[in-house]
Amino acid sequence: MSNIDFERMIKNMFGINSIMKRKLMNPEVFLKDTNITLSHLRILFMLFYNTDLSVSQISKDTFISKPNCSKAIDILIKSGLANRNHDENDRRIIKISLTEAGKSFVKKKKKEIIMHMKNQLIELDNADIITLNNAAEDFYRIVSKLK
Repeated sequence: MSNIDFERMIKNMFGINSIMKRKLMNPEVFLKDTNITLSHLRILFMLFYNTDLSVSQISKDTFISKPNCSKAIDILIKSGLANRNHDENDRRIIKISLTEAGKSFVKKKKKEIIMHMKNQLIELDNADIITLNNAAEDFYRIVSKLK
C-alpha cells in the first residue's frame, strides 16, 4: 500500500465533487422554480429513499446541524411536503416522513435532474460516455465497501 498516492486520489475525489456540482448538478437549475433550498432538497431526497427518519438521523446523514435541520423540516411541513409522526409505542419518538405531495415533488425533481444531467452528458462522444459510466460504476462499487 505504500506505493499508492493517497493525496492524489483524495485530490481527485474532491475534484469530482466540485466538478459534479458545477457541471452536472447545479442546484440553481433545479431550485429556480421553487421556494426551497438545497438543504430542503437533500432532506426530501433522503426521506424519499428512507421513510420515517428522526430529525437526528436526518441531521447526521445530511451533515446539516440539528437546529438547522429542525428549521428546514418545519418549512417542509408547513409547505405540505413532510409530516411529523409520533411512534405508536412511545409518543416521545417523532419520525419525519414525506406526504404524497412531497413524494410527487421529489419524483418531479428527480426527473428534472436526470434530464438536465443527460443533456449535459450527451455532449460527450460515445467512448467518453462509456468510460465515464464504467468509472462511475467502479467508484460506487468500491466506495460502497467502506464502513
